[in-house]
Amino acid sequence: MDAGVVMEQSLAIEWLDAGRPTAAPARIMRVRHNTLSFQDLRRPQFPLFTQCLKRLHYATPRNNRRTRLRSKLVVCFQLELSTKRDDIVHRSGASFIGLLLLLALAASGSSADESLIRAMPPSVVRPAVLDFPTSHDPDVPTSYPMVEPCNVWTWQVVPEGLMYRSYLAGVREPRIGIQLFDESGAGWLWDGSIGGRIGLLRFGTDDPIWPEGWQLDAEAGAFPRLTADEDGDLISTDFRYGFGLSQRRGSWESKQAFYHLSSHLGDEYQLTHPELNRINFSRFVIVLGGAFYPLDNVRVYGEAGYSFYCDGGTKPWEFQFGVDYSPLNPSGPWGAPFFAVNGHLRQEVDFGGNFTLQTGWQWRGATGRLARVGFHYFNGQSDQYQFFREHEQQVGVGFWYDF
Repeated sequence: MDAGVVMEQSLAIEWLDAGRPTAAPARIMRVRHNTLSFQDLRRPQFPLFTQCLKRLHYATPRNNRRTRLRSKLVVCFQLELSTKRDDIVHRSGASFIGLLLLLALAASGSSADESLIRAMPPSVVRPAVLDFPTSHDPDVPTSYPMVEPCNVWTWQVVPEGLMYRSYLAGVREPRIGIQLFDESGAGWLWDGSIGGRIGLLRFGTDDPIWPEGWQLDAEAGAFPRLTADEDGDLISTDFRYGFGLSQRRGSWESKQAFYHLSSHLGDEYQLTHPELNRINFSRFVIVLGGAFYPLDNVRVYGEAGYSFYCDGGTKPWEFQFGVDYSPLNPSGPWGAPFFAVNGHLRQEVDFGGNFTLQTGWQWRGATGRLARVGFHYFNGQSDQYQFFREHEQQVGVGFWYDF
């Protein structure tokens, strides 16, 4: 092999908004004259290429369609390799200096073309795994190495994102929100929620949009109801707190949780309505829940709760189920539509309960946080547990924010 060989190497690592790998190769290798193989380039007379290979990790490609990385990093460089022993050192040294200059330019980001290099937030960048396939898949030429992210499980304290997110139309899920609605028989009312659900400890991947593994969560929330007149009297407030252990693997997720919920009648409202008697509604509940994603943006869920301590007329069993349509990828400034329905059955009302529908527009951030605005409809037994035996129909609008 006396003739020189020029190898042009282009590396393109893609993070796709759709979350699915494409059939197109992520990296293209072209060797002119086809005189050297990759095994040939591993030989000691090619020190530069051998050192590059030592920094790469090769693995069997996996069909991880749940990858949720949303940017592109394109690094292109050219190596000139020759089989002439006389100029091996000269050509390798020149290529090595050029490579160092390119890496320094990419690290500084001062003059890099953003169309070629788009840096993602540190919390979502993945190390690349390169694989040189040996099978004869008709969709992937064997000369094109594939690139995919590593799903490395690590311990993380206060991680970004949740394994098991709050149900969008769940009226007693901890979040920040406000609803203004007309309740048949009571006029216009405000229903608020102040709280959230956060991760405390995780053993799993560090993707904030679609993490996998195990996670310990904490939740807390207050749910006040006020009159929407000039007085703005506080009618009642429900309080909830708890802890949960959640898991996710592929399209499946589950949780085992505990929460306490209690309801309190507002002092101002009690003074203006002396005929009302406060009830000591209180529950300590163990919850088992599960969810499945039949499509990337569609979630079907269900859970059962059993209260081992009941007071104020409550009884042990409750069941919750529903469907959420909510795009998981960051939406940017334009947002995207969402749709959610929820059913909640409770033993204390003979397994009646309520039905909730919410739909509108949402905006999701790079770490999975979600803001929504839209239409709210509720029909069934009151979700303010001071009045849990009363029937309500709510029609209005709302704003909701989930961490």
